[in-house]
Amino acid sequence: TLIDSELLTKDIDAQLDYIDEKTQNIILKNPTYVDFSIKHRAEVRVQPDENFKFIINDAHGKIETKVIDCSVKAISVEIAHLPKDFEQNKKIAVSIGFEMKHSKTFDIKNRDYIGTYATVFKILQDNGTNKLILNFELKKSDEELLGKYIYQRQIELVQELKHLIKN
Repeated sequence: TLIDSELLTKDIDAQLDYIDEKTQNIILKNPTYVDFSIKHRAEVRVQPDENFKFIINDAHGKIETKVIDCSVKAISVEIAHLPKDFEQNKKIAVSIGFEMKHSKTFDIKNRDYIGTYATVFKILQDNGTNKLILNFELKKSDEELLGKYIYQRQIELVQELKHLIKN
């Protein structure tokens, strides 16, 4: 359980021990302060849904990727064939596409698109799999848009988890 309040200087992380429904008291155990907040999207990494697309725009053409997870600052992807000129700190053009619900009233999703640059932070190769970790260079408006998607995705993942636990 994470407790966030304007009355606290830091968030508190604790284990939920007991809820007394009559008195509406909550008993927590092992509380500790945390130096981060879940509200800061740069620290939250989510596994995107199937409509999330990430393409590397290489000099040799577009490279399709499999997205592992993303935040507003970075993304982890797998690619089948690593171009020979890919190396750490290389700056590349990328495209991000995703669907996001923009209205609480209507269940209408819009396709959003971000074109930006990313820097290769790390290249990991394991049994023929190439995993890249890329850092973004997003404009403030694009960072806010991706942050809203990540927040929506967090809610979806929590709902999926609750559904799995019930069944």
